[in-house]
Amino acid sequence: MDNQQINLRTIEERDLVSLRKNADNIKVSKFLADSFPNPYTVIDAENWFLFCQILPKYTQQIIEYNGEVIGGIGINIQKDIYKKTGEIGFWLAEDFWNKGIMTYCLKKYLVTIQKEYSLNRIYGRVFADNIGSINVLIKNGFTFKCVLSKEIVKCDQVYDALLYDINL
Repeated sequence: MDNQQINLRTIEERDLVSLRKNADNIKVSKFLADSFPNPYTVIDAENWFLFCQILPKYTQQIIEYNGEVIGGIGINIQKDIYKKTGEIGFWLAEDFWNKGIMTYCLKKYLVTIQKEYSLNRIYGRVFADNIGSINVLIKNGFTFKCVLSKEIVKCDQVYDALLYDINL
């Protein structure tokens, strides 16, 4: 796959159908927060679109390929004394896994976020067994910091999270 065909941009109303289609996958939502539901319905897509309209510029971007939403990437910029730190998050449709797309997108996104917000540090918390996301972070210069024991409760199961970060 040619990464030149991959685009990061703000979600638009025309994206809702492909967003719902590609987000509605238990394998995608498995390692995401409960705010990313499964099943992923048309109403969920509409709510996400409306939510993104009030967010600061670039903090949530869709990943587009051939006019279709195949994923998303975003940052939660912290508040108060942590205002120069952000938490990164991302997802990708299953059909596009293991193609280097998310590694490419995160690299591109970090440049945009740094230019717009001049952050000092970005971190990511991942499920300890989410090897794909761990590899994406490492390939983009994030370093392992610690195990956050019993950090995550998903579907009534308790999981460890791994903390990775990068200083900018």
